[in-house]
Amino acid sequence: MVARHSEAAFETHLLASGYTPIAPEGFDRERAIFPDAVLAFIRETQPKEWAKLEALHGERTIALLKERRAALIAAAVTGQIDVRQHAKQQGASHASAALS
Repeated sequence: MVARHSEAAFETHLLASGYTPIAPEGFDRERAIFPDAVLAFIRETQPKEWAKLEALHGERTIALLKERRAALIAAAVTGQIDVRQHAKQQGASHASAALS
């Protein structure tokens, strides 16, 4: 039997493995990211850190997080920071690292 190699087969596999599709309208082409999905992920996986950020920054939390993320991506792309080392130092698994 010949294996199926196509985008449709790949998508079928992802969907069967628990992947949740996201509407393309929410994609930020400039930053190559789905910002709402990222924010939802941070809120769901790090509720205590998110609560601390909201207590500290209030309504500005999302805007500040987006600004900081954009600055970190720009610094990584331009070689201003070594992302691998920065992730180790900041404990990048935490949302607070994004606003530090």
